[in-house]
Amino acid sequence: EVTHGRVSMLACIGYLVAEKFHPLFNGEVTGPANTHLAQVQEIAPFFFAFLVTAIAVSEFGRARTGWEEPVDAIKKNADVEG
Repeated sequence: EVTHGRVSMLACIGYLVAEKFHPLFNGEVTGPANTHLAQVQEIAPFFFAFLVTAIAVSEFGRARTGWEEPVDAIKKNADVEG
């Protein structure tokens, strides 16, 4: 949950800063932050497909690192508990 908390804090800061600072998409995304998603979809329609793919790959990688098969976990618990 710490990871999701950090992401939400960055999202809040990004929401506030994005009103005046536009480093992506050659500054074409302007105006209130509420309209930025729609503008990005018009400028770069495949951006969100790339973004979702990148997030999915990183989340699956993180899940595989932290995941333990249930059968293996039961065996480990039985060994520890005796």
